[in-house]
Amino acid sequence: MKDILKVTKYQLQDFKKAIIVYYAIIYTFALCLLLVKYIFDGSITISGFGSITMIFLFVAGLNSFKSDFKFMSAFNVSRKRFFLSSIITFAGVSLLMAFIDVVTNQILNRLITFEGFYNSIYHNQYFVMDLTWTFSVFLFTLGVGFFITMLYYVCNKLMKTVVSLMPVLIIILWSIISYLTNGKLMKITSNVFNFMAGETTNSYMAVLSLLLGFALFSYFNYLLIRKMIIRD
Repeated sequence: MKDILKVTKYQLQDFKKAIIVYYAIIYTFALCLLLVKYIFDGSITISGFGSITMIFLFVAGLNSFKSDFKFMSAFNVSRKRFFLSSIITFAGVSLLMAFIDVVTNQILNRLITFEGFYNSIYHNQYFVMDLTWTFSVFLFTLGVGFFITMLYYVCNKLMKTVVSLMPVLIIILWSIISYLTNGKLMKITSNVFNFMAGETTNSYMAVLSLLLGFALFSYFNYLLIRKMIIRD
């Protein structure tokens, strides 16, 4: 357990500088908006920063495997410990950034016309529900980024091309089947998505779906890392 915590601490240090720089930019931008509002006595309407944070975390997930994996392997850290440390790190980072984002949204909502990422979907102001949902979204985003970078790491050049084209091929195939079934596939997909996303006033179904999605990607990640060959 001590080894896992040591690796977790090392990984958190990797995130630390990036998170500080990210929020420095976000808060600078928010401060500029407030100054414009009060200097020119105008009204400003903006959406939340949740989508931007998702992009940041997705990129962070893409960049959180290769160098850390090779470094830990050089110091004989087992793959299981590295994997568990990564899960703990992702959970900690997601919770921290979710809390910062939700608190920031609550503050800005009192100063300007501001609609957070969660509020734009579920139309309520409950702090706990907002925090839980945002945490789940961020954790899922990190998990997807981590899975993609691991998948690319184990693939050769041909398979990397195939993996890159898969989303496009799936969309084309989905469109063709939907057309041939007179839109039935689109309706089924929409119903499934609405069920997984939860009601417009209740986000807990979405939270459950996102956490299960993260668990599924984590399982795939563990299968990939178990017998992974170290590459340059």
